[in-house]
Amino acid sequence: MKVTIIYNKDLTGVINRFGMQNKEKYNPETVKKVADALEKGGHNVMIAEGICT
Repeated sequence: MKVTIIYNKDLTGVINRFGMQNKEKYNPETVKKVADALEKGGHNVMIAEGICT
């Protein structure tokens, strides 16, 4: 399965159109560990920056 993890390193200027913004913050190393675990499970994983301009 192809999986994209969308992660905002910088939250300034992020507009949330779909309800309340998630207050949780994740360390970039944690995001990488999740991606690695998914890849180990046979998935094709990409981490993408979620900022739209």
